[in-house]
Amino acid sequence: MPVTTQDTHAQLDWLSDRISTQVRWFAAGVLALVWGLLVTPPASLKLSPRILLVVALLAVSVLFFDFLQYAVGYLSVQRTHREILKAPEHSVSGFDTTDFCYRARRVFFWTKQVMAVLTFAGLIAAILPGLAK
Repeated sequence: MPVTTQDTHAQLDWLSDRISTQVRWFAAGVLALVWGLLVTPPASLKLSPRILLVVALLAVSVLFFDFLQYAVGYLSVQRTHREILKAPEHSVSGFDTTDFCYRARRVFFWTKQVMAVLTFAGLIAAILPGLAK
């Protein structure tokens, strides 16, 4: 069965939505875990509150980049929608891939993925030394 660009766009849309959802849940989970460790630190673990706060800040930044991705995406689609309404046939050839908001959307998507990985690495760095003692 041949695959069309519409098929790949649909899959990319679905997958990017799923990735964003998972990243949000991950960041929220990390925030909850860090909060719990800060409020009631386990007696058997020697954890650094500073490192835990850095991890929390990384998790919040994941959520912020997620917000930015969707905010600039909204602006990009809104701009294209206005162009469609102004066009004689009410259609345009596609999104302007050189538009700042269009490009920023992709940058923020990948930035939040990198920040999620850094958050996980920070969480490991915060907890593993305490487990070794």
